[in-house]
This record gives sequence, C-alpha cells and structure tokens, in this order.
Amino acid sequence: MRFGAFLLAAQFPGQDHTAVLESTVAAAVAAEEAGFDDVWVAEHHFMSYGICPSAITLAGYLLGAYLTSIGLGMAIVFSFHQSSGVESSKKTLSPLEDLVFGAILLIVGWVLLSGRAARAKERRKLRHEQKHPDKESKQSFPERMLGRGSVRLSFVAGALLSLPGASYFVALDKIAKLDWPTATTALAVIVFVLIEMLLLEVPLFGFYVAPEWTARAVVRFRAWISANAVRAGGWVAITLGCLLIIRGAAYLIASEALARPRRAPEPHQAPPPGMSNADVDALYAKYVKAKQTLGEEAGPGAYGKLLKTINAQAPKIMEQYQSKGVDFSVVVKDNQVIIRAKPKP
Repeated sequence: MRFGAFLLAAQFPGQDHTAVLESTVAAAVAAEEAGFDDVWVAEHHFMSYGICPSAITLAGYLLGAYLTSIGLGMAIVFSFHQSSGVESSKKTLSPLEDLVFGAILLIVGWVLLSGRAARAKERRKLRHEQKHPDKESKQSFPERMLGRGSVRLSFVAGALLSLPGASYFVALDKIAKLDWPTATTALAVIVFVLIEMLLLEVPLFGFYVAPEWTARAVVRFRAWISANAVRAGGWVAITLGCLLIIRGAAYLIASEALARPRRAPEPHQAPPPGMSNADVDALYAKYVKAKQTLGEEAGPGAYGKLLKTINAQAPKIMEQYQSKGVDFSVVVKDNQVIIRAKPKP
C-alpha cells in the first residue's frame, strides 16, 4: 500500500500568492521527509481555491480568445472598409475621436489616481456586507469553468470572455480607415490581436521554456498587480489620454493648414498694373473658395494660371477703355467659376 499527500495550494485570507506556493512546497518537502510515497498537487485556475496554473489550460483559453478576436476583427474591419461612411468621415471624425477618447481617459486616470474609485468600491462592498452579513462570496461562472482545468472549457471561456469592447472597435475602425489592401488589413488585425493577448502569450511561452521560473514570475506579477493595479491603470490612462489629445490637436492643426489656399507664384510673373501681390492673393483666395463650393479643388499651379490670365486680360481692357487699371472679381455661373473683369474709371 502506498500513502500520498494531496495539496490544494489554497490561498487563505492575508496570504499572497508567493506565500501560498512557498507553503505548498514546504508541505511537499515535509511529506517526503515523513515517508509519504507521493505528493499530488491540484490544478485550479484564476481562483483562490488552489492557485497552481496549467500551461495547457492557458493555451486552450488563448486559442478561444484568438478565435473570437481575430474572427470578429476580420468581419468588422472589412465591413468598415466597405462602408461609404468611412470615406466621408475620414478627415473629420478621426481628430474628434482622439480628442473625445483622450478626454475620457484623462478623467478615468484622474478618478483612479485620486482614490475615488477605490473609496466607492469599498463603500459598495461595505453596504453589501451590511445587507448580507451571512452571505458567503461565490466564485463567478468563468472562474468555476476555468477551475476545472479542462482544455475544452477553457477554449469556450476564452472565446466568450474575449468578446470585443469599445476600445477594440475603435482600433478596428482606425485600421479600416488606413485603406490598406485586403491582405495587409488582415495581417494588421492579426498583429493587433497578438499584441492585445501579450499577457497570455508571454506566460504560455514561459511555461514551455522555463515552467518553474514562469510559475513563480506569474505569481509575483499577480501579487504586484493586486497591490498596484489601480495606480498603474491611472497613469496608463493619463498617458494614453495625453497622447490622444496631442495627436487629435495635431491632426486638426494640420488639416486646417492644408485647407488654406496655397499659392505657387512663378518668379518672373508680376501683378498686372494697378494691382499688388496682396490684391492677387485676395483674388486667389476667393477663387479657391468658389471652387470648394462646387466640390472642386483649385489644383496645383492654379495660382500661376490665375496670374497669367489676369496679366493677359488687364492690358487689353486698359487699352480698350483707357482705364488706369482693372477690378477682377470671382463669380459662379452655370456651375463654373468665372473671373470677371471691370475697368477702373
């Protein structure tokens, strides 16, 4: 007959994950010294009732997450890509999105760093305990599923728990607006999902390369996150918010600068008699605005062509009417932009 010890690696109040694993290892050593033949360790995942992880279960969860994130991502991006609304809003909505989401992230970061969120959570917990003093805390359904250690259940849990949120849709919308070829867009979605799942991929690779060190590192990381998650999340939100606002403001400034009429004068051309460079610039600005009202662009070299036209017309009109100069104006007639000339008295 053989005797063995079954260790749950359970986490009790006041213990962090490092202490749990250290006490479990100490119990296994004590069992060996006492003459036990075997030591069995339970596998539980994402729960306090046993915190020993499994690389196989993690891989199942990751595959399920890939299925949902990449599959839905492809469908969403290509639906955005084919939508007519993407093209029409490409120049106006992107800076606005950056500014709005940047402001939201700044507010979230301020709430987290100010401690308001932690105090509100503590008040809710206290009210709940006062309302239900004898009620025991229960594990959530995903925790119970993952705690069974089944690869199939972990796959299903990963697929269900990875359903996209608001930030996911924003990222896919920006990928769609890049207007890349189909293969490049699909690759961009896959790369985005791979980056999104780094917190699962890195431990999985670690379990394959150095399982013991990875198990300890995961425990230390979870302990650090438990102690610093709120503060770290606040600084991350503020940093991202600042970057989004800077980018949105830069886009708005750049688009405003591009929208201004630009002139490309030819060095050898001078304004016609009776006109200054400022007069020509003002006339060109009216010409560009009239073009825009018709949904057209002035195009490269438009300033030089305008200057050449009025230089050709002004001397003839001045000679014909014996005038000292010519007043030029811009009118729109029959969906065409026309330069109208009038001799000065």
